[in-house]
Amino acid sequence: MADPWNNATAYSPGALVSYNGRDYLRSQYPLTPTTGTPPNEEMGTDDKGDAVRTWMIYTPGYETYSPTFNTAYFRLVAPTYSSTSATPDFQYSGEQFLEGNAYSPIVNGDYTYGTTVEVDQAKANPSPTPASPVCPSDKCGVGMQQFAETGQILCGADSTPDTVEPRKYHIFVLFNHPLYFRRTITVLTRIQKTVTVYDPPSTVVTYVDTYTPYVPDDRNYCSFATLSGDYFVPANAAFEIIVPEDEFSETGFTTYVFTERLVSDVTPND
Repeated sequence: MADPWNNATAYSPGALVSYNGRDYLRSQYPLTPTTGTPPNEEMGTDDKGDAVRTWMIYTPGYETYSPTFNTAYFRLVAPTYSSTSATPDFQYSGEQFLEGNAYSPIVNGDYTYGTTVEVDQAKANPSPTPASPVCPSDKCGVGMQQFAETGQILCGADSTPDTVEPRKYHIFVLFNHPLYFRRTITVLTRIQKTVTVYDPPSTVVTYVDTYTPYVPDDRNYCSFATLSGDYFVPANAAFEIIVPEDEFSETGFTTYVFTERLVSDVTPND
């Protein structure tokens, strides 16, 4: 039985008290001892300044529990591209706003229950600059993922050239969480078009962007932890693209090169 909470005692992270018939465990934040406010009311902040409850209701065995699932943030779409640029219009902020879970015990320096995450926030300082837009609420969320998948919920596209027709590419849609079923996944494929003129000398590079909607099936649901080259066969492809043949004339030439494939949009589901 934990000792009763004392109004005059300063409690550090990891402290255990009883209050109104319940046991409370002091969370990781704030890092400094606190005193004077009952554990069912006290609030603090984490290292990013976000409000967190200073205490949580204690469950025996919490310190040694090894969960099978991790709470993970997922984003459905990739940044947008301009037809004249090889790089995306912006970079998502990513883990610069990641924070350790305030209610997780720390074992060997790691948070055993994962982390809280704030990503894709419209902040230019710290990097990136310019600020990345906030991901739309229906294009991101929080889900449970098995630790075998490194705690990440992923959806993406891959490609392989055809063994007989080298300008044909097989496009694969891959995801490791069932939340991507019952959605239409749009894949952006990019072909770099380079137009070279001899006289006067000039070179212009643009990108031919094609957006292909695709409704996934069982072929697309896979484990990124065990995915091997045996998967990338034409039968498992979502669709195919053909890169145009290069063009040559007396005044110049035009070349076409397949450069990129990515998930550009995903419809909300239920």
